[in-house]
Amino acid sequence: AKTDAIDAAVLAHFAEVIPDKPTLKTSPERALLRELLQQRDRLVQQRDDDRRRLKQAQSAMVAIFLNTNLQHFASQIKLVEQAIKQQATVLNDERIAKLDEVKGIGMVTATKLVALLPELGHVESREIASLVGVAPFKHDSGKSVGKRFISGGRFEVRRALYMACLVAVKHNTTLKARYEALRGRGKLAKVAIVACMRIFIVRLNAMLRSGTPWRDDLPQP
Repeated sequence: AKTDAIDAAVLAHFAEVIPDKPTLKTSPERALLRELLQQRDRLVQQRDDDRRRLKQAQSAMVAIFLNTNLQHFASQIKLVEQAIKQQATVLNDERIAKLDEVKGIGMVTATKLVALLPELGHVESREIASLVGVAPFKHDSGKSVGKRFISGGRFEVRRALYMACLVAVKHNTTLKARYEALRGRGKLAKVAIVACMRIFIVRLNAMLRSGTPWRDDLPQP
């Protein structure tokens, strides 16, 4: 991304005169799946909040109430995950099964990627990284070169990818090597993970575009 004033003006004009690409329509089946995924996220957040409250609870009575809540949330999460699995079957998108085979990506994450990022497997590497919000952007002005940073993108997708990447860097040889190399150069753990997230989503996108099976030992893109 350009931050220089002249370049920014040119790009702004370009955006005005060039028509947008048609957006992918959301089917009723996909819309329902998204709603179910959002409900699961809410339940998980409520469960995690009460887990923290339980650790801080001073009275036995409050602890009992919180434990009751946790049992309820566990039951509800199980039910909504069953509904997600059923709705994923109705959607009948083969990408879900292919993603589910990758270490670090379970059924829920695979479903979330397909439901919230329908472009996955249909666009170029740079675009998919930007859509997720893991593409490095420049912050330059004139001859001054600033730090690179990530910006924008779809938060829900990025959060799901982040959690998946935490597991993937332990099992995927390419991601593990990249993560350890960045950490060895003094990069913060979160910075290293974000870099691996970009590699991960680009490779997942390439796998789905090409229709080839996932391989852990491919070199980074």
